[in-house]
Amino acid sequence: MVNKNPKVYKKMLENNHSLPYKVRINGTLFEVIVYSMLGKMAGVVVVDPNGLTVDRNTAEQVLIYVQKYSFYFEYLKKRTHVVKERDSITAERVEKVQRILNEKGLFGEKMQLDIDQLNLALEVYKQQQRKLDIYQEDITLLNEKIEAQQEIFEEDWHHAEDLSLAYAIAAYGQSLYLEKTRDIRKKNVKMDANTW
Repeated sequence: MVNKNPKVYKKMLENNHSLPYKVRINGTLFEVIVYSMLGKMAGVVVVDPNGLTVDRNTAEQVLIYVQKYSFYFEYLKKRTHVVKERDSITAERVEKVQRILNEKGLFGEKMQLDIDQLNLALEVYKQQQRKLDIYQEDITLLNEKIEAQQEIFEEDWHHAEDLSLAYAIAAYGQSLYLEKTRDIRKKNVKMDANTW
């Protein structure tokens, strides 16, 4: 597997493509070629600057970076497309609920403290969603930068780690606030059912 032309590894009906970026380890830039057949990954070959395959240890080091890249950039990029629309719909619903909750006197004095707490939690939810949107935008921009420069620089890794951590904290905070409102929501639903 060492010092061979990567074309040797291509089988009949397999497609191959190079990743849109190179990985630098100890000053050497490596290219990663992915082989696929019928839409499924069939193998990966790591190539040195001379266009020859590398030894297993070097390939493993490079692939660890590729996996990190996939998590930090690709996963979060794909998540945007999957979750963004759902998040927007949820944010619209939150807005509608808040308009109802802001109608003073609608729920009576007995429920007003709970309603105010629920309204506050929903406001925090929206703020966390705004943060998530900004982090997601930053992740997309960083991904585009890496594709344009065709290499992941050291500062890109640090920036990606920071963004991923900030994103996770904001998402977790958003979940916590929704969880905190669960008891209030259940209580209000029961009270509401009893008043009818």
